[in-house]
Formats: sequence, structure tokens, C-alpha cells
Amino acid sequence: MIKEVIDYDGSAHRLALYRAPNGLSKEEAKAVTFDEHGQLSGCIKMDELLQIQNVCHFGRRFRPVEGKIYVLVVIPEGQASDRTLHAPSVEFQDAVLCGIRELREIRTKVDAIEAKLPHKPRSDRTNGKLGEDELMRLRKEGLIIDFAPVPDEDPFWPQTEQQVVDAIDEEKVFDAFVTPYFNSALASYGMTFVNSEDYSWLPQEDIETTARYLKPDGFATHPGMFCVRKVQHDENGRVFQFGVAEKDLFDCLLLFESKLKISGAAFGQIARYLQTLSPNASACAIQIDRRSFWLIKSYKTVIFRVETANWIDGGSKALFENFIAANTSPWVKMLTNACPLLGVSIGSDAYLGRGAYGRVFKVTKDGEDFALKIVEESNFGVLCQEAEALRKAQDTGLTIQAVGNCVEVTGGAVLLLSPVGMPLPRPNSQSDVAKLFQLLWQLHSLDLVHGDPRVPNVIVHMDKPLWIALVEVNKANPS
Repeated sequence: MIKEVIDYDGSAHRLALYRAPNGLSKEEAKAVTFDEHGQLSGCIKMDELLQIQNVCHFGRRFRPVEGKIYVLVVIPEGQASDRTLHAPSVEFQDAVLCGIRELREIRTKVDAIEAKLPHKPRSDRTNGKLGEDELMRLRKEGLIIDFAPVPDEDPFWPQTEQQVVDAIDEEKVFDAFVTPYFNSALASYGMTFVNSEDYSWLPQEDIETTARYLKPDGFATHPGMFCVRKVQHDENGRVFQFGVAEKDLFDCLLLFESKLKISGAAFGQIARYLQTLSPNASACAIQIDRRSFWLIKSYKTVIFRVETANWIDGGSKALFENFIAANTSPWVKMLTNACPLLGVSIGSDAYLGRGAYGRVFKVTKDGEDFALKIVEESNFGVLCQEAEALRKAQDTGLTIQAVGNCVEVTGGAVLLLSPVGMPLPRPNSQSDVAKLFQLLWQLHSLDLVHGDPRVPNVIVHMDKPLWIALVEVNKANPS
């Protein structure tokens, strides 16, 4: 018996699906009880709905492709004839075609909206020209908002500090002054400020002429999501971190750029940074000078909102912090929440890599290193499937191991893995290729299916290659 409507508002991965071998009447369904193991008596628990890669349903060669819709229909033998199935199948086809038409209409509307967006900044313009053009456009469209001070609320810093700032005449001195303020504001959201003005970590448009422009003064991100170049301490014991961002984690950054006074050229510079940082998605930045800060948001390189405020304005502290809170990456939030939940610590240079649906970081617990895999909430089932696959293969000695179970965090889920290794170098000789095929043969000889046997899915630990990122395995035989 399948209900047309289920009164349930929880997460889908908490649902369990059961099959009654002989079918149940309405009265029989009401009489079903749980056995001593917490399972429905007389019913068979079925695989999780999210595990569409399961080879027993779709076959060993099945590989889901993003953007395609897969429908699995299972009909008990002898329960339906072609004639009885014809009408429902026609209705189903009509419903699918209707859905496709709706998707096309939505895509057409999106394309129309994008066509009306202002043109993306051209790389052939100087920073000054680009900044002037952008500021003119934003003012014309009413997209620059001047913050209205709130007298009874806290300023970012008091008037006495503003007097100190006004006397600063070097940009590096100004950067050193504001860094502790930034770190104080960022700490509540699991982030830290990183000075990056000495490094060309953004993709360079033209290394001959503009490389010097693509060096943002700094960025904010999780302490484990950037590469450290150096750490300095001043005479007051304050810490200043210098480093570069991980290319795979550009969507986890908040850019910072400082000037003694913001000008058209300075704004053009930040516009170019945003264009390069995130050409196909949203991004944000904070541009500052001695008197004010500008909170900037862009989408597909087009700046669509700027809010300005003075440091000493009442309410400017809350405005600054709210902007950080609203633009903190969900990946930063998940990593921040996961570490205390699992009792692990994370240092700098912790990023290990990313796959089709997750990101992996090196963490430490009781002096031992682990890999922490993080996925978004929609991929919880896939992560659970990977954990189960690793458990089935744990006696083979050919794979890494899952440590414990998948744990939910706000917005996603995490899983500890061990050991932490180094990426397998790409094969450069016939011998290297033969070794890789031998490793794959070892999997097959133990009736173990990887699902995505590529070089990036092999690590080396203590000179031994190990498979990672298993999609699914059959029950493996102990080696």
C-alpha cells in the first residue's frame, strides 16, 4: 500500500522504506507492529532512496549523470499486464514532458534576466576607468546605499581611535592597525584575516601588464582553508598571518582591500578582483579607507550592491558583523561546527582535496591525523553509502577506513577517515600504469567494486597505495 500523501516534515534521509511481500490491506497495514529489533514485522526493509548507484537495482555499469532524472519502477511478476500498464505509462510520459517544458520556460526566463544585466567589466580598461564606470552605473541605478547612523548603537571604533587612524599616512601601518579589529569581528564566525598583498594568488589576466593589480590586500576564511606563507608578531604580541587562498576554495573567501582613501581606481581594482575570483557565481568584498568601509556584493562579476558607512557611525559595528554573518560560506560553517562536535582540532594548510560532492581536510585527535570529509545536506545519503562501502572493504587492506559513523552538522554531514596520505603521482610510464591496473585487479579479485577508479581516488600512505572515495562495494572477502 502506497500513500499518496505522507504527513512528514523531517529530513528525507530519516525515512525508511519497507516492502510487504504479499501486499497489505488497509486493515492489515494498521495492525503492523515493530519487532524487537525496531523493524516492521512481516516486512522487508529496502535500500535508502538516495542510494541510486546501487548495482543490484541498476546494474554494475550504471553511473548517474548530474542533470539527468532516473526513475526506477519495480513491478511484481504477474501483477500487471501490458494493457493495464499502458494508461499509467502514458500519464507518466505526459507528466515528464510537462516538467521538461516548465524547466525550459524557467531557463528562458533566466537567460532573459541575464541579458538585461549590465555588461561585465572589460579587462582592457584601466582600474581608474573601470571604477568610474562602475560607480556611475551603481549610482544611476540606486545601488549604492549610504548607511544611516543609529545614535544608540556601537560604532566600529570610538572617536578616540579615529583620531589615531587619521594620523596614519602609510597603508601598511593602517593594515596593521585594523587587522586585530578584523580578527575580533571574524572570530565569531569561525574565520580569520589573512594578509595576501605580497602574493599573486588570483588568476592573472595578463602577466605582462596587470599582475601587480591582482594581489588583494587580504581575505577572510576558515583557519584551515588557506596556505600559510609566514606568521609575524608585533611588539604587543599580536599575530599577523600572511598566506594565499586555496584555488578550490575561492567560494569560501571574503575579500578585503584597504586604501588610505577610496578612489575610482581603488574601486575599479576591487571590481577586477571580484571578476577574477568568481566569474560564474556570487562573491563579496569589503573595501576600507581611514574614514569608511564599503560592503560590496557581486554576481557573475557584476556588482549589484554597495553599502557604505563610517567607522564612527552608531550601528556600524553591527552592520559590519552582519555582513560577515550573511556572507560566511556554508562550507566554513560546517567545518567550524564539525571540529568541536567530533573532538578534533584543525590547523593551517589543512585542505586535502575535493571530489564530486565533498571536501576533505586534515584534522587531529589525540595526536593522530585523520581526514575529515564534509558534504552538503543533499549528499548525506551518498556519504553514508561511502561509509558503508568502506566498512565492507575494511578487511582487504586496499582502502582507507571510516572512523565511526556519519555525523550531521547544520547544513550538511561529516565523516572521519583514516589514514591521511599523499596523492598518488600521475603515472608517467608503462610500469606506473601497470601498477595502477594491478591495484584495480586486486579490488576485482576480492569482488569489490570501486565505482570511480581514477588516479585522484588513490592515495599513498607509508609507500602503500590505498583507494579512497568508494561509491559502492559488494561484500568483500577478507585478505
